[in-house]
Amino acid sequence: MPRVKKPGADEKMLVQIPLTECMFNRLDEKCREDVRSRTKMLEALVRTGVRQYESGSELNIPKRDGGEKVLGVWTRLDPETVSRVNELAADDDRPRTAFLSRLVSAMLTA
Repeated sequence: MPRVKKPGADEKMLVQIPLTECMFNRLDEKCREDVRSRTKMLEALVRTGVRQYESGSELNIPKRDGGEKVLGVWTRLDPETVSRVNELAADDDRPRTAFLSRLVSAMLTA
């Protein structure tokens, strides 16, 4: 029997987060350590990163060497978080995907 979804209940938006292969591997390690799915881990990392960014904390964003392969990781985020990320990305003069990439990379290296 198929699941019946309540209209508007817990609707999440699909977003892409570009991560270098190194960051992707670090994400998988964290998922194994915390026994969480990649989606849940990314959701937690983005929320934590947004809170830290808004509080004025300095985010240590790792430098890319330019030759690394970049993977597009898809995840689901709640509309409120996506809206907040969009505002912060606009304030930072970056596209949302670039801002999310930097934010998640900083959280993974923290």
